[in-house]
Amino acid sequence: MEMTEGSDDRLLLERIRRGDTDGAGDLFERYAPALLRFTDRMLSDRASAEEVTQEVFLKVISRAHQYDGRASVSSWLFAIA
Repeated sequence: MEMTEGSDDRLLLERIRRGDTDGAGDLFERYAPALLRFTDRMLSDRASAEEVTQEVFLKVISRAHQYDGRASVSSWLFAIA
């Protein structure tokens, strides 16, 4: 069975909910570059963009239980940013 990116993202989020730090690392590796570009464009300050990007992932880890599945994981990440 082939896994779609969306279902793979949801599995990563489920791993994070269970406390799997590797799941958080995998999600970070997948989305940090795009989030950094997004926050850098919004803030026009690379250092602040890096800080915000890190904060997004800290929030994702602490709020993984709040993800309700209505939006894609990537949409949820960018909404947090």
